[in-house]
Amino acid sequence: MSNSRSILDSSKSCAIVMEDSHGNDFSGMKVKNFDVGVSLNNSNNNNFSDSSFTNDENFHKTIDTIEQEMKSKVPVDDFVKISKTIEQMRNNYKGKDFKKSYLRFIEVTAQHVSIVAPFLPLLAPYIPSS
Repeated sequence: MSNSRSILDSSKSCAIVMEDSHGNDFSGMKVKNFDVGVSLNNSNNNNFSDSSFTNDENFHKTIDTIEQEMKSKVPVDDFVKISKTIEQMRNNYKGKDFKKSYLRFIEVTAQHVSIVAPFLPLLAPYIPSS
């Protein structure tokens, strides 16, 4: 059984290709800043539990897009409050307080859920599980 738990970090592409392979364990694998592709042909018992695949560039693009959308679509007074929570998410990205910043952002944007809702799944991978 192969076992890969190391942290990969790069701005390059990454691929996991398994053909006719069984019992591979990729649990706990952390992949950052890769464009990831996974192909598992005829593979059984592959375990990717508790693995994460994140991209810093995508995070920053998402945050910038959210900020632009909110600025163009909400009243100025609301945007002032929202922009503070966006800045907190930027500052706490990769830190233990990111989840707290994210939850504050959700709280402050509640009145504008129709604007922010499409972006929430894009932020979810960056929320620490603990």
